[in-house]
Amino acid sequence: MNPPYGIDLTGFSLESLQSLLAHGDLLPSHRALRDGLDHHFSVLGAQGITHVQQLVDTLTTKKAVERFAAQTGIPVDYLTLLRRHVRGYIPNPINLADIPGINEDVLKRLAEAGITHTKQLFERGRTRTDRSALEAQTGIDAAAMLELIELADLSRIGWVGPIGVRLFHQAGAHTANALASFDPDVFYARMSDVNREHQYTRATITRRDVALIIDIAKKMPDVIEY
Repeated sequence: MNPPYGIDLTGFSLESLQSLLAHGDLLPSHRALRDGLDHHFSVLGAQGITHVQQLVDTLTTKKAVERFAAQTGIPVDYLTLLRRHVRGYIPNPINLADIPGINEDVLKRLAEAGITHTKQLFERGRTRTDRSALEAQTGIDAAAMLELIELADLSRIGWVGPIGVRLFHQAGAHTANALASFDPDVFYARMSDVNREHQYTRATITRRDVALIIDIAKKMPDVIEY
């Protein structure tokens, strides 16, 4: 059985989430989660919620949020924003064709092997043995396959999209574990330099965005063999 594609949310404690919300770099739209933070999380704990997966399972829909708000007294708006935040830790697979710089022939060879997105690539190439088998099946050389796996590794960070995966990789964070080791200011400067040179995106990526993603990368399970 393959390990989780993203963070194992059962191992992400409510206490850790509370600390991240209190002290981490949050997106501006999520800073309202600091309002009444200690009280609201005390109530969540009293409801028997001890880790983030339980929050995800509890706050599944708008109606579920409304029921839980009535049960706990935590405002609907707060729980709605909390739901949006915690679901951000769940990565959506990225279509490989959407990541800049992947050769069309490589995409075709992977598609013929049944691989079109990063989660499939993660599951089929997580170990050295699996990658060797995939190289033999597709004819993709080892260096190209390693880069593909590194891109899939970065894609496991919930808040990173296809452009970000390439941009972060090109800036020197080849894996989630490598990204976790960077100082946010240093990496933000490197990433900005790369984007100015290659023009990967016109969207504004702030230092706070980078710091948040690095915080998440620190929680990523180290499950890919390099």
